[in-house]
Amino acid sequence: MSIISCISFLTIILASETDTNVWLSTGIYIELVLNSILLIEAIARFIVIGFKAMTRRWYWLLDLIFSLLIIFLVTYYKLNPQPRLIRYTTYALLFRLIRALQLLQYMKAYKVIFEAISKLIPLFVDIFGVLFFVFYFYCIIGIHLLGGRLNTSVDLKSHGIPDLYIYNNFNDFASGLVTFFELLIINNWNVQIEMFSIVYGAKYVKLFFVSFYIFGCILSLGIIVAFTIDIIINHLIAAQIEKKEEILVRTTTVGKLNTK
Repeated sequence: MSIISCISFLTIILASETDTNVWLSTGIYIELVLNSILLIEAIARFIVIGFKAMTRRWYWLLDLIFSLLIIFLVTYYKLNPQPRLIRYTTYALLFRLIRALQLLQYMKAYKVIFEAISKLIPLFVDIFGVLFFVFYFYCIIGIHLLGGRLNTSVDLKSHGIPDLYIYNNFNDFASGLVTFFELLIINNWNVQIEMFSIVYGAKYVKLFFVSFYIFGCILSLGIIVAFTIDIIINHLIAAQIEKKEEILVRTTTVGKLNTK
């Protein structure tokens, strides 16, 4: 049924990208058929095992809700064609693809990775707390040093900087967090530093951003990545050792039975 969910999602994507109404209409009928199959399966499961048992597996309940929602949206589109209904149907299909995540539990490597990530969550709280402190510290300094002058009245086109970059500023705390997040992932770092240098015309601006790169990108983010990779590798090694021990136990057991 997870495969049907994937086919259903791909169908609506391909149908919505075509310019002809024939393909769109065909895609709608395919959606009705596929989601009717999923709805029948969900209703049958509900009747057999009951609501209480379904709530124990969140993706079963999710499948029932989204199957009803998608059939309603597709049927309503047939009665009253509106482009936004196709968009809403696409969103619903995308969310229902979460069901396909259950297939990953049958893949040993992915199962080990998810187990490692679940054990990393308490550690991430502390590590991301350090990263947030760096963001908070630099945002406060940025608001006091660079806040207020970078706004929509500043002309950046003459310097070859896109207009939307004007919103990467330190006029408020939220804008500062967004700006530093873009700098953390090194999104057009040179363009942003050049923009601030042009507006403020001071050399300390570049030093401010270089110091954030050292403490934010290299140290804080580097520690997070290093811890994540180390724990996942250790879990993979432990899983391989466990698998070898399991094979050894089975081999020993078979050998003892053959000896008898």
